[in-house]
Amino acid sequence: MKLIDNFLDGLHAVYLGQLFGWKSFLYYRLQFIFYLIYAAAAPLASFLFIYVIYHVTVGIPGWSFYQLLFLSGMVGMLSALVPYICSSSGMVNGLRYGYFDLYLTRPYSAFTALMANFSDTTGMMYVVDQLALVIYAGAHLTVTALGVIMTAITFILGTILVVMLFQIIILFSYRVLRSSGVVNNFFNTLTTFAGYPLSLYGFTGTVFLTLVVPIGFATYYPTELFSGKVGVAAFLYALVFSAILIFVFYKIISVKLRGYVSAMG
Repeated sequence: MKLIDNFLDGLHAVYLGQLFGWKSFLYYRLQFIFYLIYAAAAPLASFLFIYVIYHVTVGIPGWSFYQLLFLSGMVGMLSALVPYICSSSGMVNGLRYGYFDLYLTRPYSAFTALMANFSDTTGMMYVVDQLALVIYAGAHLTVTALGVIMTAITFILGTILVVMLFQIIILFSYRVLRSSGVVNNFFNTLTTFAGYPLSLYGFTGTVFLTLVVPIGFATYYPTELFSGKVGVAAFLYALVFSAILIFVFYKIISVKLRGYVSAMG
């Protein structure tokens, strides 16, 4: 019950923080428009790249053009959502230089403070454009209402898992990192691999990108559910494993925060 309460408190705190951030960001309307146009370049580049692949080769066996495009959009959304929810640069600086100490004086748990105070508002621009790519690709696939629901649930849980994992990585390494560059490069490398079906990497690669680094829960499996490659049984397995990993990650974060001391002392 405490886990659920902390998550609800964290979501409410994130909402309040994002509401303030968006009000500040939207005050400069021209900047907002510029970011939206600039962010559109990424899904356009993905579309052109996959289009070329499927028009000069046979493509990826078992995957149609629109299925791979949908997967690419899911990876793009995850890549934008993770820093939007939890900015690694903000978190590294906050932990290393003691900014996070200030948040601990407020009537929130350390977990809630961690979830609420390090985000990148501009990341939502990229989420919107990648969502447009997902909707475009999804409109060309045969789907069911149940498939859409299962896809959404799996993607949300998978995104939570990836955010929590990178919080854990930063909590364990912020004392030896002067910046978040290492974490960002690691994340970008993983999303590059996730842009292709995990089945291409064999059993070991699939396990690594699912259970060790759970990026597959937010990208590969939602795509398979949406396109009907797998059904309810696979969804239930993903649900169970996601719940277990969220609980484990929550415990790790809570234990690490209890012993938190900023790198500045």
